Amino acid sequence: MAEQNPTWQQVCQRLWGPDWVKPVSEVLGVNRKTIERWRDGITPIPDAIDEMFLVQQSTPDDRAYGAILRRIANGETPDEIAAEMKLGFDALNRLQAQLDAEDWIASLAARQKVKQ
Repeated sequence: MAEQNPTWQQVCQRLWGPDWVKPVSEVLGVNRKTIERWRDGITPIPDAIDEMFLVQQSTPDDRAYGAILRRIANGETPDEIAAEMKLGFDALNRLQAQLDAEDWIASLAARQKVKQ
């Protein structure tokens, strides 16, 4: 069940898991120590950043979304990420076709053994 009024820290944990400080630092371009001071309540998080995180709705793809944000912050373009993902899907489809073919071949071989 989604959190009611999640804190910015809860949103960060949804997007990047329990070790979210470094990814947040990368995505925002802010020193890691600054993020730690925000997290620990030593200095307040700027309202604009707090609001940016709070508009994030919880969805099943939170981790994937967080990973993509981090990749973009590290210089990749959405087109580059999409091209790599397409290659990954193509490879997965090829693997699935091979597994399906092997199941078919194994099934056929098993039937041949029964006939003997």
